[in-house]
Amino acid sequence: MLTAASIRQAFVEKGYRIVDSKEKTTDSTYVVDAEINKFWSWMNPGFVAITLSTEISTGLTIKSQDGTERQTVSVKAADNYQTDMEGNWKMKG
Repeated sequence: MLTAASIRQAFVEKGYRIVDSKEKTTDSTYVVDAEINKFWSWMNPGFVAITLSTEISTGLTIKSQDGTERQTVSVKAADNYQTDMEGNWKMKG
């Protein structure tokens, strides 16, 4: 449920409106199916800092009146921190 909420929020932030039921769709409605292919996070301890890393890959199937399009959205990030507190795991920006 948390992943679905994050995907929904990403679309809302890009200006899309989320429709919750099939009855509210029109011919111009995009239908998006998301499949999480990779969701990895790990920590590498070091002498003066730790590195927090993540790799996420999501496959999107986008259906519209023009047909079906498939896209993959991937992110790979790493940064150094003094601790692995929860706030350091959250993506910024």
